[in-house]
Amino acid sequence: MIDIETAQQLGLKLKALRKLLEKQYPRPLSVEDIAKSKNWSIADTAIIIELAVAADIITEKTLTEIGENEPCYTI
Repeated sequence: MIDIETAQQLGLKLKALRKLLEKQYPRPLSVEDIAKSKNWSIADTAIIIELAVAADIITEKTLTEIGENEPCYTI
């Protein structure tokens, strides 16, 4: 279980991630791009992304769709 403050922080980060990806659409962003843009650690960013993908807030693009070596994320 997480406390209310942590849940609120996660919610704010999920909203910030969604807004960033909306602003960048249709260009998908990598974990590193997102972390750098939001000034978050790579580890925190990866966790936020996994939560957002699991909740269908954002979409993970496959390698063949974007021609990159790593997963990228978009709305």
